[in-house]
Amino acid sequence: APVVDLCRKAGARAVIFDLIFTEASGYERADDAELGRALREFGRAYGAVDLSNDEALGRREDPDGAIRAGASAPEGFDLPVLPSFRNATLPIAEILSAYAGIGAANGREDADHVYRRAFPFFRWTGGPPGSGPAPVCSLPMRVALDLGLKSPIQNPKSKIQNLPPQSPIRNPQSAESRGTPLPTPPLQSAIRNPQSAIKKLSANGSFPVRFYGPPGTIPT
Repeated sequence: APVVDLCRKAGARAVIFDLIFTEASGYERADDAELGRALREFGRAYGAVDLSNDEALGRREDPDGAIRAGASAPEGFDLPVLPSFRNATLPIAEILSAYAGIGAANGREDADHVYRRAFPFFRWTGGPPGSGPAPVCSLPMRVALDLGLKSPIQNPKSKIQNLPPQSPIRNPQSAESRGTPLPTPPLQSAIRNPQSAIKKLSANGSFPVRFYGPPGTIPT
């Protein structure tokens, strides 16, 4: 709660928790209420949920209502191409009710345990009979849609100006000469044109994560 309060006072545009508060505080229930208060006062707080098809996972009182209300994607997407899930692990009620929005934190790694693709949207099928499926957002996409953020591909210089000259992003000709695969542009305009955006996704509803170079290219 103090960290959220600090971000609010500092003028942060949003605060995002890429984790799920699935259990009440082990110290005092007041901790949960205080965090909920801070999130609510901030007003632009977002949190993660985990989508799954594992019925063993605990369901909250109304996962369908929470998912549809907090993570809904724009209409117009071709749902069959998106990964489908019917179960969800959600934050506890004190935290969930304080978020401005939620999004799926799901990912899918390759056989060598490297994440090379991102999933901006998913298909939710966990509603009651007759409710039908619904497109839902990943956590980053939920925040981007709400805040009107643009994809880095629309202004690539703002993202690459500090990269080393040898990076294949800054110097594509040298990358081609070395046989380095160049990145495929990611989803660009989902907000304005969902149908155009969905066509940029692969058959499993993902797009390649932009390749900036080998390990160490971006200092951390």
